[in-house]
Amino acid sequence: MGELADLEMSGRVKRKGFGEVYRNTDTLVRRGGHVILMYDTIMHMTLDKLFSETGRCDFYKLRGHLMPKLNGMIVPKDSPLLYPLNDKVLAMTEAGLYNYWIKSALPNYTYCLNPPSKISISSSLYLSNLWGIFVVLAGGYFLSLLSFCLEIVCGVNLHLGEEDPKEKSIA
Repeated sequence: MGELADLEMSGRVKRKGFGEVYRNTDTLVRRGGHVILMYDTIMHMTLDKLFSETGRCDFYKLRGHLMPKLNGMIVPKDSPLLYPLNDKVLAMTEAGLYNYWIKSALPNYTYCLNPPSKISISSSLYLSNLWGIFVVLAGGYFLSLLSFCLEIVCGVNLHLGEEDPKEKSIA
């Protein structure tokens, strides 16, 4: 992360609060010249809010993680709560309670987590959009006509060289 600090010193990386992150996502990132690096929880809140307002996914989360999730708790040194809390937090995580709470609090954030595997483009049907289909159709008609003509020519030549099967005698 030293490289990130160097980029911050040179002015290429800027730290922002949550309100600014949300506004910048909707303006700077939408234009395509910026990206935002943020914690998962803040990203989920941002995606949820943007999807709730627009009803569509204009932004998607990367599939990979740059850093492990940074959620945790601290207790005082030699606290008797350390081991019981470790057990409880582990049990809650394994049971999926954290994910359940996030989905309950932010119901729309999951819509924009993964980009679609297929992107469809809808446009009106015009002859200029369909010329390729007609080229394939015409090529198929031409090949079938050529095949038909070859069958006729080759079939006639094969039958001219054969004897009539009725004239053959059994010896």
